[in-house]
Amino acid sequence: MKPILLILFLIAISTITHPVYGVNIENEISVETIFKNPGQITVNEFIAVDFKNYRTEEGKKLKWTSRLVFKGAQKKLARQVDQHKLDGDMLLEDVAKGGGRNIHGLLSVIFAGAGLFIPILGFGLIVAALILGIIGIRRDYNPTMAIIGTVLSGVILVLFLLVLIFSIGLILGWG
Repeated sequence: MKPILLILFLIAISTITHPVYGVNIENEISVETIFKNPGQITVNEFIAVDFKNYRTEEGKKLKWTSRLVFKGAQKKLARQVDQHKLDGDMLLEDVAKGGGRNIHGLLSVIFAGAGLFIPILGFGLIVAALILGIIGIRRDYNPTMAIIGTVLSGVILVLFLLVLIFSIGLILGWG
């Protein structure tokens, strides 16, 4: 069973790496539009596409591996829409960028909180939280969590530096 799954996986991957161009006589959405300009199609529109009717530029049907990959992507997106993890009216381009997920912001908040309570790794976690928060502000679908993580890690970093300066001052006898 495992070799069959491995072969199917390798075929699907090889299909993904080669561009597929197709047109549908019954629908205005072309496979070329999906690949080259995903900013024009929403998730619900992609889920509704029937790839059995698509043809390549030469008039041949799409390969079964291409249809298999498209169907798999449709099922995954449909499941995420049903579970309210994705908005069906999102553009496919936005899903490709982050899929509505705010992973950088979430990690930023988690690392900032962990950095506050883990003394040895705290400074490194706070710096990582600050970097992830800045990345999340630029990349996440909804940057609110990233902004919270950036501000939280920035405040904790300033507090760490103040405690460090105060400790050095006490050691050297400044105060």
